[in-house]
Amino acid sequence: MRHFRSVNIIFVLWNCIQNVKPEANYDNHNATVQQNENGMLRQSILEEMLSTYDKRFPPHYNDVIPVKVKVQMYVLSVFEIDASEMTFSISMFLRQEWVDRRLQFDTKENLSNISLDNEITKEIWVPDLAFTSDTHTYFHELTRPNRLMIIYPNGKVVYSIRVTGKFTCFMDLTKFPFDEQRCPIELESYGFTNSIISFQWTEPAAAFRDGVKHSQFELGETQSYTRNLTYSTATKRHTITDSHSIDRSTLIQKLVCEHHNVEFSYYCRDCECLICAQCVTSVHTGHSITNIAEVAGKAREVVKKRLQQIKDNIKSLSDLIEDFKTTKQTDIQTGTDNFIKEVNEVSQDLIRLIESIAEINLTHASDFLVLEKQQLLYNVAKVRKITQ
Repeated sequence: MRHFRSVNIIFVLWNCIQNVKPEANYDNHNATVQQNENGMLRQSILEEMLSTYDKRFPPHYNDVIPVKVKVQMYVLSVFEIDASEMTFSISMFLRQEWVDRRLQFDTKENLSNISLDNEITKEIWVPDLAFTSDTHTYFHELTRPNRLMIIYPNGKVVYSIRVTGKFTCFMDLTKFPFDEQRCPIELESYGFTNSIISFQWTEPAAAFRDGVKHSQFELGETQSYTRNLTYSTATKRHTITDSHSIDRSTLIQKLVCEHHNVEFSYYCRDCECLICAQCVTSVHTGHSITNIAEVAGKAREVVKKRLQQIKDNIKSLSDLIEDFKTTKQTDIQTGTDNFIKEVNEVSQDLIRLIESIAEINLTHASDFLVLEKQQLLYNVAKVRKITQ
């Protein structure tokens, strides 16, 4: 009997239930009333919140502090790894998380969070995260747009969307079929610099659904990192899967006074630091104060002088290298040629000496054989004479 391979597909519909412990002795009627009250409460909170909310502006837009957006990918499948086109396709949940203080709400009614409908989601600001290494990407819309947004009392926003895309992967096939490829997925804010939006990975940056695999490739470990890239018009933060856990907040220069949260406007000569206008009459009272522009101008002059010194040193080094090429290198080559010539002459002398010694030894051997022959003939003649 012939057997065929088969696969059973199981479709599961999950209903998400909020994990809230009910009060003791609640009957069904009271539970229904409580649910209705919570529904009305959510509606009133959203209506009041959105009445003054403007989705055109990111959080902290008028401040100098960027909104920190945490990013994570939950990979659903990896397919169509095409070596001829050097592309690969992947389907994922793209998750983002940030804090928008404008969405804070009161928690007196023990309301832990609010889940938003797709239509309401359109009224909330979301990061303009864009893929820069894709050739084609689309968002799933069946049966409705696959988007999830939850807001919390402290203004935290959790946003998840389902994305499928084809991405570029420059492959090295010299070791085929034992090749190992590294395929990046690059993301960035398309319209804002890192002074407005700062993307960070939520570790692990990429998580795989159980059972995800490919028929031809073994899926290796993922890596992630974050880097800055300077364009001709702006500096943007690029995010590429996957990241070493680095606290980059320590690398961002503070542009406001840590005491008064006001922009710097003066420079304290005594403390050698930037200060704000309020510091002049408080923390740095009686110190020697000057304008930032004056200090910056002097700093530029110092930098220019140092740059000129570096240029001069580079020129001197270049001249030395050229001198080495034209003179020293020629002397070294001449010395090398003379040494090789002397070695060849010594080698020829050794060869001639060895040949002469060999010739002498051959002559001695020949003379010894002649003497032995003459002695042998003499002895034979003597024996014959005796026998006669």
